[in-house]
Amino acid sequence: MGIFEMGIRMDRNCRQSLVLSSLVFAVIASPAWAQTAQEPAPETEPRFSVSGTFGLFSDYRFRGVSLTGNDLAAQGSVSVTAPFGLSGGIWASNLDTASGDSLELDVFAAKSVDIKGTSLSIGEIGYLFPGNNGLNYGEATISAARSIGPLDVTIGGNYAWAQAGTGGRDNIYGFANAATPLGQIGPVALSAGAGLAYESGAFAFGVDKVDWNIRLTASVWGFDISAQYVDTNLPGASVRAGRAGAVFSISRSF
Repeated sequence: MGIFEMGIRMDRNCRQSLVLSSLVFAVIASPAWAQTAQEPAPETEPRFSVSGTFGLFSDYRFRGVSLTGNDLAAQGSVSVTAPFGLSGGIWASNLDTASGDSLELDVFAAKSVDIKGTSLSIGEIGYLFPGNNGLNYGEATISAARSIGPLDVTIGGNYAWAQAGTGGRDNIYGFANAATPLGQIGPVALSAGAGLAYESGAFAFGVDKVDWNIRLTASVWGFDISAQYVDTNLPGASVRAGRAGAVFSISRSF
């Protein structure tokens, strides 16, 4: 092969390579390719969420005992959930107690984890009384929740260590709650529930206190309307706030 013929073939190969390279560059630089390459990653779910509730109650019963003198209570809360099962928030209610308090603020935080369908939670609650700071106290909490057939069951306990707000004594409160849906009637979803609890220590009125409740709830148009029967084993003659009674409420979450 002569030098002249070899040069012609090399020149043809170079031109073919240049043409191919130009085509590849044109495809890469085209708008369609650029749009595909620059598409943002799918949005992920927010790592934090905020929710709240507000309700009106015919009575504020705390562990079976009225803290509003069997009168109306307005209650609300705001809570935040965060990654890794963390949550926290604040809850508030008006009061009418013998100590003269008119407001209760509860600050709470918890860590939850799911283990084979059981939700375990540990946390702490700070009970604050702006009208009488000497009554403020803290309480550790633990609970487990699980669905068993048609029932949503929760068991748990709260422990308040000896501190100024508990009169220098500790307090133990154990509880069990169960709830189940009853079905739907038009736009109204019905559910029922019951609770049983035991308390001993600073807030048990000198006895092994037991309280229980039975409730019926109707959920419609974003509102929860509830009727509840509440009672304790406290002697009614000496602890009127612990007598059996009915509590009606309407609340909404947002």
